[in-house]
Amino acid sequence: MAALQQQNSALQQQISDRQREIVEAQTAAWLEEEARKLGYVLPGEKIFVLTPPGQTAPASGGVYAPLPSFSPSPSPRASPTASPSPSPR
Repeated sequence: MAALQQQNSALQQQISDRQREIVEAQTAAWLEEEARKLGYVLPGEKIFVLTPPGQTAPASGGVYAPLPSFSPSPSPRASPTASPSPSPR
């Protein structure tokens, strides 16, 4: 009985954690964080490319491929087209 109560308590904690994650995932801040993890940037932001020791920077000083960008939406439930989309490479 005690083992089942302990297991139930652990499962209740997991449910609580997942509910908190769901609420957090419905915010614009979460969407922006996830987009940045995927390499997206806001329009007009400057990107700095760090080169490892021993490697040289590109002659142009920049990145060769266009970087994906996104515009944060005012509401995470705006429209299906409000999701970030990468620029063609």
